[in-house]
Parts: sequence; C-alpha cells; structure tokens
Amino acid sequence: MSYRDLQASGASELARLEAQPKRYPAAPDDSEAGVLWRSLAGEMRAAIGDDLFEVWLGPCRPVAVRKADGALGIGAPGENVGWLNDRFRPLCERLAGRGVVFVELQYEDAA
Repeated sequence: MSYRDLQASGASELARLEAQPKRYPAAPDDSEAGVLWRSLAGEMRAAIGDDLFEVWLGPCRPVAVRKADGALGIGAPGENVGWLNDRFRPLCERLAGRGVVFVELQYEDAA
C-alpha cells in the first residue's frame, strides 16, 4: 500500500509508520504522544529505578498515537526494539492504561 493510499484511507500516523519498513521520526514534545510519553516515562522511572530507566528507556522518544485504539508508539534504538517489546511493553501498558508498541526511532543525527 502506498503512502497516498494510506492517507486516503484515513489511517493514523502510527498505522502509516507501522506499515512502512523504515525508521520513525520522534514526535514533537507538545504532541499527544509527547505528553503521554512524559507521563509514562515518569511512572516507568519510579517503577524500575533511575539506573535501569536510563539504560533502556532513556534513549526512547514518543512517535505517535494510533487513532484506532489510542496505542502509544515509542521509538527506540533499532537493536533494542524487540527486547523492549518483550520485557517492558506489559509494564508500560499497565502504567499507561493503553496499548504501547516500541518501534525503531530515526535519530536526528542518523543518516
């Protein structure tokens, strides 16, 4: 499905990003995803401790909120995405009260 097809179908930003085999840009801090991530990050830090948070979740950034179900997309370094989904996604979902998915983040300094 092309980008235009996704736009025409009214797909949310996260659905569009999930459908494309590429890295995802971080959402602005003042976006819905940014606000949700700041809140969740604070709760995660309290739940797992500063050191563990900094190592695994510190590099993460909000990506988008999926319109269909309100799931929060969280960008992470590519090598960590599977590990984060396996180990932190359930806790994130419980604390956030919504679905959460870790995806590969495109950092500004990446080529």
